[in-house]
Amino acid sequence: MDWETWVKVGGLAPVPLDFTTAKLNESIAMASAYIAGAGETHPDNYMDYVDWYSSLHVIFMEQLLTQYDETTLAIMDKIDTDFNVTDTVDPEVR
Repeated sequence: MDWETWVKVGGLAPVPLDFTTAKLNESIAMASAYIAGAGETHPDNYMDYVDWYSSLHVIFMEQLLTQYDETTLAIMDKIDTDFNVTDTVDPEVR
């Protein structure tokens, strides 16, 4: 590792930082899978949502917003039925 560049040289990091994780990708994929299911089905791994921390819930919701034109009331109802998002106490998701 080139400590001199990392510590003493100004500007951006010499290596681009990537904070992508498997769980982040899973949360995005799950939101997209709900959309693909058109409110009729949920993804096979949908119960993983229950064990996620708040930030992953937010990423899931943001993906629904990213695909806003494809997100229908039926999809939102299915998500709420599966996770009771309407009554969540998590202020980041409400």
